Amino acid sequence: MAMPKTEEQHRAAIANIEKIIWNDQKTIDALKKEREGILEKFSNAETNKHNSDLALHRNKINKTWIFFSVGAGICFLLSFLYAAYWMKDPNVENLLDGFRYNGVPLIMVILAFVFAAFAVWFFIAKRRNAASFFTESVTANKEYERILAVLKCQDEAIEDAQNLLKTHEQEHHSALDAFYADFPEELQKIKDEADAKKKEALAQLAWEEQINMKAAMDARKKQEDMVEGQKMFDHPQAYILDGLFENEYDVFCRSADLGCQDAQLRVVEILLGITYKNGVKPDVSKGEELALRYGANGNNAMYEVLGKGYLYGEGNIPKNEEKGLKYLEKASAKGRQKAMIMAAVCHYNGVGTEKDEKRARVFFEKAARQGNAQAIQVLTAMDNGEKLRF
Repeated sequence: MAMPKTEEQHRAAIANIEKIIWNDQKTIDALKKEREGILEKFSNAETNKHNSDLALHRNKINKTWIFFSVGAGICFLLSFLYAAYWMKDPNVENLLDGFRYNGVPLIMVILAFVFAAFAVWFFIAKRRNAASFFTESVTANKEYERILAVLKCQDEAIEDAQNLLKTHEQEHHSALDAFYADFPEELQKIKDEADAKKKEALAQLAWEEQINMKAAMDARKKQEDMVEGQKMFDHPQAYILDGLFENEYDVFCRSADLGCQDAQLRVVEILLGITYKNGVKPDVSKGEELALRYGANGNNAMYEVLGKGYLYGEGNIPKNEEKGLKYLEKASAKGRQKAMIMAAVCHYNGVGTEKDEKRARVFFEKAARQGNAQAIQVLTAMDNGEKLRF
């Protein structure tokens, strides 16, 4: 009676079979890669076979020499008939005189010889090409059959390797079954690990679903807030009459907090002193802080407002051309066309920076790619060498 295997013996046997399976798979991959190269050669051989067979067939059905032979016969016949026609003339005594009397029969004879020469030339070429095309066809067919045989052998080799892999995989399953039969605690350990991974995957899935649900709820809440904020911005007096707010500015502030970009723009302009609102004292520092916060949340118009404000010293904003240009370039990077044009003009005229027409052209081209008509006109003028004034 055979002694039961130890755990080390079982594991060594399983590892050995797994190594064999790995080698089998590596062999199959190599055979398949080699088959791809053979398949490409087979495709080329098939094309060559088709082309050579077609050339041989065309040469066989080529009857050009017959056409010229018939033409030569017709010309000879017409020349004699035309010469005989002139024999009715009293000056023509015989057929030879008919040829001499008029040049047409002689021309027909010459043409007949030309046709005959062509017929002979095409016939000789056909015979000469027939041997060449036949040899090429035989060679191409032999190469096609050879590569087809190689391809079949390769397919058989791959099939044998796959069958061998299946055999070794069955041996691997049998070795595992024997191992788990002698050591059932190992099988239980694997099941426990699988159950733990399953529970972990389910927990991860549940957590992702919660995250997605929360994101969907947040998006829906944000959309509802924006709708409510736009409503407040459009009808501020209604909220004042209801006693919810004391003045329009408070309504605009609440509307801005709800995400209404129009209200955000109005609040920032009021604080920067660009727009006057009774009872509200401008606060440039607070306005810039809010503008940057709204801009970070997606309201790109804020950078354009700050850029224009610092560039021209609008409202209570102290004029700072360099700082204004930086804000305009940031707005330009966010896709604001007006900011692109203003930044381009600054670079062209050297406002807030050194004069740089190449840099200006970059901003004009960016606006032109978005379909800005002014930028397109400016670029056309620059291409024509015109000096621009802004």
